[in-house]
Amino acid sequence: MNNLIKLLPDILFPLRCPICDEILPFGGNRICDSCKASLPYVGEDYCLKCGRPLKLRSEEYCPACRRCTHSFDSGRSLFVYNDALRHSLALFKYKNRREYAAL
Repeated sequence: MNNLIKLLPDILFPLRCPICDEILPFGGNRICDSCKASLPYVGEDYCLKCGRPLKLRSEEYCPACRRCTHSFDSGRSLFVYNDALRHSLALFKYKNRREYAAL
């Protein structure tokens, strides 16, 4: 009975993919497979200041960080910031989609 009570919120309010907003299978991943493929990882070669991916391995900083100064010491990103991620972050920040934080 206690297990059923713990699962009740997931049954009543199923998780949605933070990229396409489709309902996810119960007990599955927090993002659908097709959307996961649309989020490329930054990888090993990244700007030491902002965390953006670098085109050349020999560089330490991206062109933007070489041009200007930032008010932070360093940043790191897991995914490349593309349109899909931009939309998901906007929903999280401005539409109160707190469940997206788990991703």
